[in-house]
Amino acid sequence: MAAISITNLTRAFKGSLAVRGIDLEIADGDFCVLLGPSGCGKTTLLRMIAGLLEPTSGTIELDGKDITDLASKKRDIAMVFQSYALYPHLTVHRNLEFPLSQARRADGSRPSREESRARIREVAASLEIDHLLERRPKELSGGQRQRVAVGRALVREPKAFLMDEPLSNLDAALRTQTRQELTGLHRRLGSTFVYVTHDQVEAMTMATRIVVLNNGAIEQAGTPLEVYDTPASTFVATFIGSPAMNLLPAQITTADGAVRAHGGSFSADLWPGSTPDADVLLGARPEHLRILEPGEAAPAVSFPLQVSNAEQLGHETIVYGHTPGAEVCVRRSRCAGVEPGDTVQLGLDLRHLHVFDRETGRRMEWIPDSPDPETVADPAPSAALPARGEGAALPARAGAEAPVA
Repeated sequence: MAAISITNLTRAFKGSLAVRGIDLEIADGDFCVLLGPSGCGKTTLLRMIAGLLEPTSGTIELDGKDITDLASKKRDIAMVFQSYALYPHLTVHRNLEFPLSQARRADGSRPSREESRARIREVAASLEIDHLLERRPKELSGGQRQRVAVGRALVREPKAFLMDEPLSNLDAALRTQTRQELTGLHRRLGSTFVYVTHDQVEAMTMATRIVVLNNGAIEQAGTPLEVYDTPASTFVATFIGSPAMNLLPAQITTADGAVRAHGGSFSADLWPGSTPDADVLLGARPEHLRILEPGEAAPAVSFPLQVSNAEQLGHETIVYGHTPGAEVCVRRSRCAGVEPGDTVQLGLDLRHLHVFDRETGRRMEWIPDSPDPETVADPAPSAALPARGEGAALPARAGAEAPVA
């Protein structure tokens, strides 16, 4: 088990930056998921940690030791590849035995045959593949091959495990099962896991910490709920969550002592105080929008929606439609009576409102000059710009000017 510290790590390919000055701390025992779309640099970053790629600049430390220039075989790190990379001509037992045959202790000695067999039996039993030890990879299912690949990493008892989209070749049902097995394995071992995926479901369900990458840089790092509830940018807001967060173009102004938002189909008072005018995007998760009943009092933000489609999923309904300036999606419990062509009124409570700068895409937060102690305990997840009230002006917290790890 070990902590991993990455400082100003960069990798260039023919003058193009694949990884841009990454700073990242992975704590001992973390299940850290590197999440992002194809081409964002997550696998490149993982391969540099493993020693399979040489950084253009920057440093990597494992358990306080600089391993930037250390050969991969000397890093005491095990990697599980997307393709499993099993030896097809060897049995499961021999595949599991191979890393042990190459391993050396601190004194230079190798594990004895009896020690190796005992370790293989222990790992195979924990992964429930002990009855497959005499089979070859072609005789195994995809899930069984995946377990063998994980077992081959486990037998060496490395300081950290690196996994590059190991579930991408599995079907949906098996992916769910294997995801649960890996999460349970991490809890039992307490080891450091670094896991690459583009699947937000894997990230949300498995990670203790998610690092969202975009264009070779970190957009945001935090726990799954932090990343979901307070996205640092519009990229994070729309990449995490299915359906994605709704973004409504609006202008922030001050009128009659209140910060006001004007959109294509709405106008709403947000907070008391004043602020410079700004072009923003108002964000709302689909589950936080609700369809108002006739005669129901409208919340702070409300606007009409022209329904274009309603997907009945059994346990819930996903309603799609458009309002002037934006396409909108609403998630609600199973319902009837909403049909394409209908016009419904949507409502959103301020505590579920997110605000992003339209030009930079970065998150913004409203910071009142004199916060009410009774309302501070119920924090609003969004914000608007520098607040100007009775006291001195306070700066807006717009997530961060640069990605924060």
